[in-house]
Amino acid sequence: SPNPTTAGVELSFQSTGLSPLTLEIYDAAGRLVRTQELGALPVGSQTHYWNGLDGNGSALAQGVYFLRLSSADLEASTRVVLLR
Repeated sequence: SPNPTTAGVELSFQSTGLSPLTLEIYDAAGRLVRTQELGALPVGSQTHYWNGLDGNGSALAQGVYFLRLSSADLEASTRVVLLR
């Protein structure tokens, strides 16, 4: 939340604590624009903030982005609308 957003979004999720997590950000064309290694997080409720930037630290253009959180035992995805 919030979604849509102008600057970034806070993701809330449950961690199993068993394996490292990776966050991947894709644009509407399916191109990978950012990867963040979150590491192994403690079991339970977690939050992570994505600031609307690509892998080079540049602000992404307005549009729809797909966020994929995954590990060896977890996969979740959501859609975020970024407004500029």
